Amino acid sequence: MDIKKIGYIEEYTISDSVKKLSKKEKRLLANKIFKEKYQGKVLTYQALKKAMFVMINSDTRLSFKKPKRNERRRSYNKKIEITADNKLLKLIQSPLYVNSKAETKQGQSTRHKEGQIYHYFVKKVYIDGELFNLLIDVRQRADGTNIVHDVILK
Repeated sequence: MDIKKIGYIEEYTISDSVKKLSKKEKRLLANKIFKEKYQGKVLTYQALKKAMFVMINSDTRLSFKKPKRNERRRSYNKKIEITADNKLLKLIQSPLYVNSKAETKQGQSTRHKEGQIYHYFVKKVYIDGELFNLLIDVRQRADGTNIVHDVILK
């Protein structure tokens, strides 16, 4: 996969070796890479002129199991291809901070109950010539640690 910059937008080209794989092979490869290489990685995001350390863990991996309600199948497949090409970390680095808000829904799962604040980040990227908006949700736990909660391509 090649990565180029067009102004402030990054352009990604998925390698031919990944494109030749079946959808199932891409998902299995992406899951394997996620487990072996991405678990425990820490990224630095800028939020409100302050550095925020964000960790990738098994909660993040859960968001890769199936497409989100607001994510189209084509976008989800591109996200899997990026991960299978071992470039997800590069993709989710350096997003722009949008806003933060406290958890407001009642009756949420345990994972949501422990989340005190959600921070939202965006980034525009080209993947194989197609423009996508990358949305990254970061969950701040009660103990102050930050976890990548969702990564969505639109």
